[in-house]
Amino acid sequence: MELKDALLLFYIIMIAGYFEPLFSCDLQRLFTNSLLAKHILAFISAFFLITLVDDKNEIKTLSEMFRTTFMIYALYILSTKAKAYYVLPMLIVLFIDQILKVQVGILEKRESEKIARAGDAAQREQIIKIRAGMTWAIVLLILGGMLHYYIRARIEFGAKFSTVAFFAGTKECAHGGVGRRVHSVRD
Repeated sequence: MELKDALLLFYIIMIAGYFEPLFSCDLQRLFTNSLLAKHILAFISAFFLITLVDDKNEIKTLSEMFRTTFMIYALYILSTKAKAYYVLPMLIVLFIDQILKVQVGILEKRESEKIARAGDAAQREQIIKIRAGMTWAIVLLILGGMLHYYIRARIEFGAKFSTVAFFAGTKECAHGGVGRRVHSVRD
């Protein structure tokens, strides 16, 4: 991905929330009131994002594209159900992983342009192994954080707890915050 593409994508993500008033009133109400509509929109957005990021055409079939989208969306949803002390380390590991991905790309470019240095191939293989371990660290942080939060919420809310509401989200937080109430279905 070129620098300009990445910058454009970042700006689109950052300003997307300001586009809501441009939607018809019906769409605004739908996206404000329907959690299902929000999930559908988020899934479609993940699909679009993957098509933008897959600039090397690594995804070979449409079914693989949908599987990849589903996996990314599922990991995202699970990561939103974890406390910050799980999510922040996961984001740091993800950031470091992306730095290493860039380094692998640099090493591969040197090799393809026949300007590889001594030790580049060994360094590339080592980084690939490290990144594989980082993938497991990211998944474990997401799952561990989600399980920790899920168990805590079940204990805290008892009979009022809803697994569906926990994963799908709600319109307000249980403890007076704005956003989603992920623990109970009081209404």
